[in-house]
Amino acid sequence: MSHATRKAAHIMLSKAVMLVFGSCLCLSQCCAGIVQQSFQAKRICRPAPPMANTSLPLCLVIGDSVSIGYSGPLAEILNSTCAVLHAPFSGDGGACDTRYGLQCGDLWLGSTLSGSIAPKYDAIVFNFGLHDTNDERKDEEARDEFVPIGEYGQNVVRFLSKIRRLQPQASVAWLSSTPMHFDMHLNNNVLRYNQEAREQLVSTMLVDQYTDLYGAIVSQCGTPPYYGSKSAPNATHHCSLISDNEEYHYNTQGWAFLATQVEKTFRALLENSQDRQHKLPVDSMRHGSLPATLCPDQRTACLKGTTCIPDVYSNTKWGCCMEPDAISCGDNWHCCPSGNICSFNGTYNHVCSPANSH
Repeated sequence: MSHATRKAAHIMLSKAVMLVFGSCLCLSQCCAGIVQQSFQAKRICRPAPPMANTSLPLCLVIGDSVSIGYSGPLAEILNSTCAVLHAPFSGDGGACDTRYGLQCGDLWLGSTLSGSIAPKYDAIVFNFGLHDTNDERKDEEARDEFVPIGEYGQNVVRFLSKIRRLQPQASVAWLSSTPMHFDMHLNNNVLRYNQEAREQLVSTMLVDQYTDLYGAIVSQCGTPPYYGSKSAPNATHHCSLISDNEEYHYNTQGWAFLATQVEKTFRALLENSQDRQHKLPVDSMRHGSLPATLCPDQRTACLKGTTCIPDVYSNTKWGCCMEPDAISCGDNWHCCPSGNICSFNGTYNHVCSPANSH
């Protein structure tokens, strides 16, 4: 090969390398662009419960709207035994699904509404399930909440680990989800998810107590569907504990019945809690101070490094985005990390995207 030929070949090879390098560079930039594209907005965390001014033991309920419904009568039943608090401090939906619980659990377990102290609970009962099971995903709320069963099983264990880390002195119980008595597809999901949680938490003896609320309702009303429930025209019998026009909620009698079931759980936990606390360092049983930011309502507090944002579901109308200097999506339910903008993509989803990409 002549010198001229070798030189020409070298030039062609150099151009080819530059072309490949340029293509790779363009590809890597495109890949970087993909990383920077839109992602699902976070949900605003509803606040922690207010601190009870009492010398009684503290009993915490963590759960969805069903647990909110029975917490009132439960507090009345246990008024001389322990102060019953519910996390989060909110209305509709309560603790929602396991992903939301993992996102917000540090706030609910490690703070109080005003953020002035880190509480120490004596007994805790918790449940997730009704929101996780909704695989019909008809709106943004359902899209946010549905969690596949395998991930759900992992999540309930992870949430229990969060309880043990933040509240090591507390005795803990898992409660099964109640029937979805108006929709048999969703009710079958509830049965599967209840079994998954039981295998992960109860069979492994990770929790101190277990109460089967699903079984308790069935013992009184039989197997769903129940006559009178929404979307259950083929039901053959009526359940006296449910509200006829409600999907999965209960009437006054039903809330009182569920409260008596959870009362038994708390009494057993409190007995266990006394033994548990004797084995812990004294410091782990004291309330501690907590760095927190007070929201504009001067009532709600967010943990340091998180952001106060209006929250439509909070009892105080304020909640916390678990990001520093976060922005609201304007719907009082979703938020984005700093440096992003929030938009609605037209398919029931709020999304965040880097501000510099617009």
